[in-house]
Amino acid sequence: MRVLSPGRALPANARILILKTHAIGDLLMTTPAIRDLRAAYPAAHVTLMTGSWSAPAVRANPHLDEILEFDDRVLLDRRLAGMLRLLWRVRRGKFDAAVIFHPSPLLHLFALLAGIPRRYGLLRGAGNRFLTAGAVEDLGPGTYYPVNFQRVAALTGASIGEPQLEARTLPEEEASAAALLSGAGVDPEEAFVLVAPGGGRNSKDDVAAKRWPSGHFAALLQTLRSRMPQTRIVLTGSAADAAETGAVLSAVPGAVDLTGRTTLAELFCLAGRARAVVCNDSALLHIAVARGTPVVAPFGPTSLERFVPPSARGLCAKSALACSPCYVGGDFPGCPIAFQCMRDLTPEALWTGLARALAGTLPAA
Repeated sequence: MRVLSPGRALPANARILILKTHAIGDLLMTTPAIRDLRAAYPAAHVTLMTGSWSAPAVRANPHLDEILEFDDRVLLDRRLAGMLRLLWRVRRGKFDAAVIFHPSPLLHLFALLAGIPRRYGLLRGAGNRFLTAGAVEDLGPGTYYPVNFQRVAALTGASIGEPQLEARTLPEEEASAAALLSGAGVDPEEAFVLVAPGGGRNSKDDVAAKRWPSGHFAALLQTLRSRMPQTRIVLTGSAADAAETGAVLSAVPGAVDLTGRTTLAELFCLAGRARAVVCNDSALLHIAVARGTPVVAPFGPTSLERFVPPSARGLCAKSALACSPCYVGGDFPGCPIAFQCMRDLTPEALWTGLARALAGTLPAA
């Protein structure tokens, strides 16, 4: 990765603002870099500026002192009055440095207008006059994406550590998740697989191309039920995923449906308790990785190598089509072949990974 104008170390007691605005999975992918910053500056005051959609993902993160939360629509819809109010909130923070985990020139300019003297950010392509120092985004097939954020943090003088995601929970959240399972007829200590047939939706995008066909999910779970009938099946997702989970539930009667019934913190807890997680390339994928739970996922338009660490890739399946992956850098070009990459990934292809996960025979990284 190219680095433009390498930065220098910050004062030990610096006030640091981190900017990462939307998408739960994207925010979780910044947690290794946040940990690197805290290790480098244990006496600093570290504030994260993020949207309300994803803020709950890091409320228990021990490396943050403060979360500056705002309505995602302010930036997504370019609401001038809201942006000016947000800018004033940031200016009042008198930050010494901004660490911007976006290649967006708008956010780079925002940090400049907020009066932050040192601005370290992610770049896409050429340099940017709004930054003090920048690291060029690496979208290569061999780069696990969170490393991009760590390289931005390194511009402040921080050392790059392991790119292990963090999804922390509190004891009361674990108790709440256990009660939720019990109320649905599932012993919190029994083996269950957590399944999310929806996903691909956040405050900015709804990318249907990321979603494996519901019929494929149903066929996979029917195989699970026939071969491992003692393993419970728990469906999850947001209220917006009800169509996908409903289709699977109708084909797999007896599965427990918690769609729209969990908080984000409870979802973290459920992912940590599950024997395995089956989902699309979505927030739950990154939650499972962060919680250390085996994850089985289909990859068609997006890159397996970019979004799953080497230690977790062996249980997933990816398309062999020449045009896959096509969704790069947040840009989906559309699909003239009706998402064939996902349709071609058979239930049998994912059953191999799920069976290995449940048997505890995980592939070597």
